[in-house]
Amino acid sequence: MKITKVKIKPNSTEIGYLESEARDSKEVVFKSWDKQSKEFVESLQVLKPHVIYILELPEEYAETLTITGISIKYEDAGIGVVISATKELDSLDAPLCLNTPYIPPQRNENMHTPMSGMLEMTVDKITAMAQQFMEGMHRTQGQLFDKEGTHGN
Repeated sequence: MKITKVKIKPNSTEIGYLESEARDSKEVVFKSWDKQSKEFVESLQVLKPHVIYILELPEEYAETLTITGISIKYEDAGIGVVISATKELDSLDAPLCLNTPYIPPQRNENMHTPMSGMLEMTVDKITAMAQQFMEGMHRTQGQLFDKEGTHGN
C-alpha cells in the first residue's frame, strides 16, 4: 500500500493511500476521529528540522512549530514530499500555516535536493505508522474496564 497523505489534527486523522500499485490507481482517503498515540504524533514532529532548513526559518521556530501533515508523491527515482506545519503566533489565536515546496527525490548525483536519506527514512517510518493506525494501532484509547478487569460490578 502506498500512503500518499498523512494529516493529523488534535481530534482527527486523515490518511490517503493508493488502491493498488498501478499508475492509474484511485486514491482512497481514510478518516478517523480517534486520537493519535503520542508516538504517532512525535513521528511527524521529527520533520521539524527539515522544515526549518528547507524554509530557511530561524532555529527558535522549532519551539512553536507543529508538523501537521505530509503529502507523498511516488516517482521512478524515489519519493518526493510536501511537509505541512503550523506555527503559533503571539498576536493571534490562529496559527501561521506553512507548506514546504515540493521536495523531489534525488534523481542523480548532479541534482541536489533537500531530500536526504534521513528525510526518506523518517517518511518511511511515518507511512508505516499510518498504515498501522488504519489497522487500529497507534491510537490513544480510553480504559475499557474499571480496575482489575471488572465490568463495573
